[in-house]
Amino acid sequence: MRLPLGLDAEVFLSILIGAMDTEAPIRGYTQTSRQYLEKLHPQMARFVGGTVGENGELLELGLWEKEERQHTPALIKIYTQLTGEKITPKLRTVRGYLPTDDAYEDLYRHGLHRIATEYGATCLYIWLMAHTTGALQDVLEELAQDEINHMTKFWGFGVWAFPDTGLMRIGRTLIKTRSPFWSS
Repeated sequence: MRLPLGLDAEVFLSILIGAMDTEAPIRGYTQTSRQYLEKLHPQMARFVGGTVGENGELLELGLWEKEERQHTPALIKIYTQLTGEKITPKLRTVRGYLPTDDAYEDLYRHGLHRIATEYGATCLYIWLMAHTTGALQDVLEELAQDEINHMTKFWGFGVWAFPDTGLMRIGRTLIKTRSPFWSS
């Protein structure tokens, strides 16, 4: 694999590590999404997060997770091929399921954040592709395609599930957070 074009290799590797660390806790992401979806849209919950038994044990992986869980190993392989070093991702803490008494609004908020996250990942992989060639660019293209696929699925689901949405509501929802840091 060739080193990145027009970009300091150390910067490229740092970005790669950040992407790897962000992708690594995919099980947490999919299970949080599954929890937001399961009350209102159990089929979509299964697609994203699979099936969970009464004791919380994962019985079946969701198709979404099957696709997404390939990203971290791909990024690890890229890093190892570029540096000759093995790396273990740092598992980031995933924002867990924080339900309120309004499951519809909870799902709306979560869905918008999911779309924004997929959009950010898409942009990052496309940007990394712009600084690569050959096999490295091909791998990053596959990751970008996965993110575009997932972003459009959640966007399409959102348009179907929340047809009354306007830009003002989207903006207000994305600005709000349930984090204790931002709460007044």
